[in-house]
Amino acid sequence: MGETSFIYALIDPRDRLIRYVGKAVNPYRRVNGHRRGIWLEKHDYKTNWLRELGVRPDVIILEAVGADWEERERFWIQSVKGRGHNLTNWTPGGEGFTAETSQKVLTPEVRTIISQKSKERWQDPTYRAMTISRMRGSSKGIPKSPEHREKIRQHHEIQRVLFKGEGNPFHGRRHTEETKRLLAEKARARLNSPERRAFVEENCRKMRETYRLWRTQNVIS
Repeated sequence: MGETSFIYALIDPRDRLIRYVGKAVNPYRRVNGHRRGIWLEKHDYKTNWLRELGVRPDVIILEAVGADWEERERFWIQSVKGRGHNLTNWTPGGEGFTAETSQKVLTPEVRTIISQKSKERWQDPTYRAMTISRMRGSSKGIPKSPEHREKIRQHHEIQRVLFKGEGNPFHGRRHTEETKRLLAEKARARLNSPERRAFVEENCRKMRETYRLWRTQNVIS
């Protein structure tokens, strides 16, 4: 039995229209590959859309497929186009993303460029604040409908399946002693940093204030 793959679609969150249809073993990780083209300064139709969008597109699973994925990908591309969605796909589908093309994209030189550009962008206070805000969640405190909660549940269920066992990128691997040492040193540095100490002290202060408030409102025998 062959490896299960998924036909997926990328959706523009602004108008909920499908802009790309593709195939991947793990669609949620594959999106990162699409967005990498932004940092590599590619200018194809799909990358230009992602660059203009500015945020991660939504992902939906259209179908789980097996050995016939090429035919099913072509079917979904034609079907979605037929419904009036302006896709950024350049081809009818079925070509795939092979290990060979992946290695060409992720050469050591390209990895260095990606790393440098990411570090440069992170130094921008505006970009850093915007990223942190998005990570914390723009919908914090907004009640979610039952349909929304079900969609989130299904999303997490699919991720659990995709990242289980061999789907986990770290499956069967172990950290070397040198890597463990570096991780430990970085963890200690974070815990001992002035920012971390200030964060802990502020949380302790809030907890003490909350406890004092509770004591004033309750009779303690």
